[in-house]
Amino acid sequence: MRKTSPLSVMMALTLLSGVMSTPASAQNQPATPPAAPAPATTATGNTTDWKDGAWGHLAAYIGTYNYDAVLNDPAVSKKLETVLGAQKQQLVNNLKVNSPIGFERDCLVMNGNAEKSGVAQRAYLNVCLYTGTINAVIFSKGDVSVYSAAKKYEYLPQSLREWIYDTKNPDAFSTRPDYVQIISQP
Repeated sequence: MRKTSPLSVMMALTLLSGVMSTPASAQNQPATPPAAPAPATTATGNTTDWKDGAWGHLAAYIGTYNYDAVLNDPAVSKKLETVLGAQKQQLVNNLKVNSPIGFERDCLVMNGNAEKSGVAQRAYLNVCLYTGTINAVIFSKGDVSVYSAAKKYEYLPQSLREWIYDTKNPDAFSTRPDYVQIISQP
């Protein structure tokens, strides 16, 4: 049996991770466009295209600031009214100052705060394209209210739980933990 030195293992891992620099001979070569990401694969081997889901037509808003188009979509608006009731308007108000619509798993990710409120009035919303469900969080007057079909907190999307944690611990992510090493690129 051939022994593998720790150094050769480390070099192989470094090459696989792309940390080593590109050789000078390859630097002037035209870049090959990345391949399109493969569709998600389920446990049974089937692929899932989120755009084929209940609200797949909303995928066009990923990366845009068009919150109104998503919030006013008839199916989304009805779901928000059903789940949030009278709190729907506060959610909408708390999303007025926002960032581009993101995407995680099968959900649009929308978050923001109310105009002229700083961080005192905030909201976070997942609009799940494939399943046609929502997860909403309203942060108001120091209280966090979660609106979701999830029966347990741990069933909520991780990014939503992180957002909730951050509302009460705004400095939690500003200090580098001891176990994290920053490797700067030139």
